Amino acid sequence: ELEEKKYLDDEFFANRFAEEKLFRKKWGIEKVRSHLFVKGIKRNIIDDVLSAYSGNDLILDNAISLIKKKKKFYSKKKLTGQQMKQKLFSFLRSRGFEYEIISKALDEIIEK
Repeated sequence: ELEEKKYLDDEFFANRFAEEKLFRKKWGIEKVRSHLFVKGIKRNIIDDVLSAYSGNDLILDNAISLIKKKKKFYSKKKLTGQQMKQKLFSFLRSRGFEYEIISKALDEIIEK
């Protein structure tokens, strides 16, 4: 009965968890991956679920919106351009964003 209601379906859970964290909480794929692993989801299920989201423009959009918010916060401090970039990079890394996404997002915001 629990399996019929999908309470014990790891793939269903992983999909719902990923969707919630990626789009509502604005986590990066790596943070979602590590949390699913800690919750005992098998690596192949995690890879299958997250492969559907890699390359998704919404993830880049999330990174950009987070940078915009944090940039306002950091602009009140006296930081050089390089220090600002490092802080923003570290922030996005802590949110689980991949290097490629962070680079694209920073290029789009900082270089403007």
